[in-house]
Amino acid sequence: MDSDDPEKRIRELERRLADASAGPPESVPAGDEPGSQYDLLRRRRFGTIWLIALAPFALLFAILVLHPYRAERHPAPATSSAAAEPTADLSGALTVVPGGNLTEEPSHARFTVVCDRAELTIAGNANAAYVAGHCSQLIVRGSHNKVVADNADAIDTDGSGNRVVYRAGTPRISIRGTDNVVTPG
Repeated sequence: MDSDDPEKRIRELERRLADASAGPPESVPAGDEPGSQYDLLRRRRFGTIWLIALAPFALLFAILVLHPYRAERHPAPATSSAAAEPTADLSGALTVVPGGNLTEEPSHARFTVVCDRAELTIAGNANAAYVAGHCSQLIVRGSHNKVVADNADAIDTDGSGNRVVYRAGTPRISIRGTDNVVTPG
């Protein structure tokens, strides 16, 4: 072949150009060796992230599932026998005059009040009250009170576990609190 062959000359230039663009073999990054310090740190960091992310869920699981008292049922608080059933005992009854206002706040007591178009508030805990006559407003507050009323224009309950029975009339009834009941009877 002729040394002045143009095709040979082009091939030689293309080969040199390809070799130059590839660069020397030492300049190619080979990466870290397996088991190197960087690889170990990367794996440890990945494990720590998962541990931090899963720890709250493991704690919640332990509390909800493994808690020893989760199936235990606690009985409702016992109420005194004083609040068993209100009865009309007019011998020692308090009387509220027309337009008057009386608030009774004993605990674990039985009592009778004669109401004459007045406002009566019964509060306290575990009382049994009989309300004779006609109240303009009967308010029962506190907890676990049992009240029997002859008649009232309005009955308002607040607190928890109060039971009110009215014998006559059609009162306006307002029930607030928890587990309070107002019924005719």
